[in-house]
Formats: sequence, structure tokens, C-alpha cells
Amino acid sequence: MSTTYRSNGTGIRLDQEQDERGLGQIVGDLTRHAKELVNGEVMLAKRELADNARSVAVPAAMGAGAAVFGLVALVLLGHTIASALGEAMDPWAAYLITTVLYLVAAGALGFACRAASMKTKVATTDTMHEAKEDLTWIRAHTR
Repeated sequence: MSTTYRSNGTGIRLDQEQDERGLGQIVGDLTRHAKELVNGEVMLAKRELADNARSVAVPAAMGAGAAVFGLVALVLLGHTIASALGEAMDPWAAYLITTVLYLVAAGALGFACRAASMKTKVATTDTMHEAKEDLTWIRAHTR
């Protein structure tokens, strides 16, 4: 018997002796092993996604807190700008100008957010690598 090791350190035992099992038993074993492999890959993907979610949770909570305080400050700033402009023009025109400025800023931030979110990947890259490695190994050893 020999042992082949994957990049993650797990070993797979290979029997090089003559196999006395029947075809039905070999197919059953192959099916069972394939099911175990798929289940293992699914568990790995779940664990990797959970780890990714945990690493994002704390910064997201801090960002939400900052957003609340920023929103309050933004409302007060808007009222300050409108009040200052109201000294030189009608109050409705001052608030309209302030609202348009806020809409332009919101649009710019929205486009920047969309561009940044298109670059982020939350995929299970380790699991995908392991699955590809498993498929390569299976193809190499079934020919």
C-alpha cells in the first residue's frame, strides 16, 4: 500500500495489491467514496463561507455605526447650508439647492459603491481549489 498526499496534508491510501472484490462491490465502494468526497467538499465550503462571514461581520457593524452618526451629521450640515443660503435668497430655493447637492453626492457614492462591490469576491476559493484537485486526481487514477 502507498499513500498519496494532497496539498492540504490529507492522505489517500492506494491499494496496489490484487483486488478480490466483485464488480458490484467495487461500484458500491466507488459510489460511497464519491459521496464522502462530495460531502467533505460541501462541509469545507460551508466552513470557509462561515469564516469569511465572520471576518466581515465586525467591520460591517462598525461601518453601520459610523453610517448612523454620519447620517445625523449630514442632516445637520444640510440644514446649516440651507440656513446660510437662506440669508441670501428665499428659504425654499436654499433648501432646493442643498437637496440637489445631496442627490449629486448620493449618485456619485452609489456608482463608487457599485464599482467597488463588483471587484469583491466572497467565493470559496480554497474549496474550489480542493475540488479541482480532487477531480484531477480522480481523472488521473481512473484511466
